[in-house]
Amino acid sequence: MMGQTRTAVELAEKGLRMHIDLGIPYFQSYSHLNCAGTHFILGDLDQARTQAELALQLAMQNNERHIIGLSRVWLGRTIARIDPTQIEAAEQQILQGIKLLEELGLPPFCGIGFMFLGEVYAASGRPKEALAHLKKAEALFEKMGMNYWLGKTREVLASF
Repeated sequence: MMGQTRTAVELAEKGLRMHIDLGIPYFQSYSHLNCAGTHFILGDLDQARTQAELALQLAMQNNERHIIGLSRVWLGRTIARIDPTQIEAAEQQILQGIKLLEELGLPPFCGIGFMFLGEVYAASGRPKEALAHLKKAEALFEKMGMNYWLGKTREVLASF
């Protein structure tokens, strides 16, 4: 819903309600993950964290490994934004997520993890580490033609 974040939240929450109402446990984690991302973009970080934690919990219950990885990446990003003193906890979540996504052979999602980790490092005054991870993300996005994420990564790189 590029640029229509309120609509994105409404639709993500509608999808989640449908999963709950229908009693479908499988992939309900993905609906929570969508809610986490949209709330993050809106700046509702407490709700973003709650939704990322629920996504992670449900994904673990249902062995949805790719969602476990993505949930950890988003949870780490959110933790870092909520409380900059929790950089180590945020870093650990993101690194665990990237590791799992790499094991699953999902480079698009690994790129997102590298970008978020670069943001976290940049915000915590670790420019060398930030640059290394942002460059990894940039290379992956460029190779795969992921122009939206490539643009986002370059925005962060331009802030150096």
